[in-house]
Amino acid sequence: MLTATERATLKRVLVVSNKKGGVGKTSCTSNVGGVLAQAGYRVLGMDLDPQGHLGVELGYKGTEIDDGGAGLFQSLILGQELKPAKNVRPGFDVIPGGPQTSHLVDSLLGKAMRGEDPSYLLAKKLAEIAGNYDVILIDCPPGENHLLTQAFVAARWVLIPTAPDNGSINGLVELAQKVIATRPLNPTIMPLGAVLFAIDSRAVAMKARKAEQIRTVMGDVAPVFTSVIRYSQTAGVDARDRGQLIIELAADAEQQKAQRINWARMLKARKAGEDVDETTLEEDVKKKGPRISESAAGLANDYLSLTGEIIHALAENEKEQVK
Repeated sequence: MLTATERATLKRVLVVSNKKGGVGKTSCTSNVGGVLAQAGYRVLGMDLDPQGHLGVELGYKGTEIDDGGAGLFQSLILGQELKPAKNVRPGFDVIPGGPQTSHLVDSLLGKAMRGEDPSYLLAKKLAEIAGNYDVILIDCPPGENHLLTQAFVAARWVLIPTAPDNGSINGLVELAQKVIATRPLNPTIMPLGAVLFAIDSRAVAMKARKAEQIRTVMGDVAPVFTSVIRYSQTAGVDARDRGQLIIELAADAEQQKAQRINWARMLKARKAGEDVDETTLEEDVKKKGPRISESAAGLANDYLSLTGEIIHALAENEKEQVK
């Protein structure tokens, strides 16, 4: 069990979850966390996925930061201190996941078979360090029930990304059942809201229809956020290939666009016989590199908008709790 003090310390722990895979959980975890960190919040991201995809999104996969989930395993099973990797981005710490997280599942199952209750292991370890952070985001795999239980027992809120297909939306029903099943262990857990992910920004009628479908599934349990994360395959692939957040990719795209404009202007001037600094022109050509998708700017704005809604929802819910 958790003490009242431990539970209060976990008031801004958000599980990012859907029982369906491929709906944007890791992208939301990394990009919302990155926006918050840039805004001055102290953020902790935790990767509970054995595939360790958060490391791909944040660019630390295969680096010395990436321990494959070993630190998480040693903390929960061996009782060691939970030690996040510091400043993967300024103000943004992480606890990596990976293959060792699968071994964690085996150990949790072994404890349960021996009559122990391992449900509170993550919650207790997070409570020890939660005071160092303004927001903690836990990226969950879609299926492994023992890992989901750890996350849901530790969390106060559930952020629910969902793709517009019926299979993803139907995954919300299973998620709601998981929330209900966790209540005896964590009576405070509640969905914070659902967000439509990977939807065509021009499909206004479909967005409205799918949002209404989600509201029907969720009932009065949680709102559907107004912000929608648009589908942009090129920007998403560029960001993962470069190990960048979307807001970072958008900034680089804007800089690259300015360089292209300057390069074109200088070429035009040279053709017209004007004096041109050839060294500067050569440097600009070298900097040009592969073209970055300009759709990154729109996608970055989506994450900025969603993050604003999340912080507003947290603040409003906390006001209600005070009353």
